[in-house]
Amino acid sequence: MDRLAGAILPDAILYQADLRDAVLTGIVAEGVDLRATDMSRANLRNANLRGARLDSSDLRGATLSGAVLTGAPLKRVVVDDNTVWPDGYKPTLTGPARSRSLPPIRPRTYDEFAVRDEQAE
Repeated sequence: MDRLAGAILPDAILYQADLRDAVLTGIVAEGVDLRATDMSRANLRNANLRGARLDSSDLRGATLSGAVLTGAPLKRVVVDDNTVWPDGYKPTLTGPARSRSLPPIRPRTYDEFAVRDEQAE
């Protein structure tokens, strides 16, 4: 389980990262690229996600109580009935965040991006 509680992540690119079950309480991730990231069951209590790119992320079972989501796009975000939103937050006002019964987003591995030398094989 990743423990990044209280981390400050300026300009981080966590595109397609595997942050399932991660402890991310109180992180400062303003403007961070979290597109297509699997944050299912992650603890994001009191996280500052202002302007973070959350498009296509998996937030099923994630806890976002106390999180700041101002300006964070939630297009195609995967949520379920166990997703806990900040008090008074209405995900329907920010875009089409909705429940889906899709398999978790599968982050790519380094090997999938690696350039292979076909002559060596």
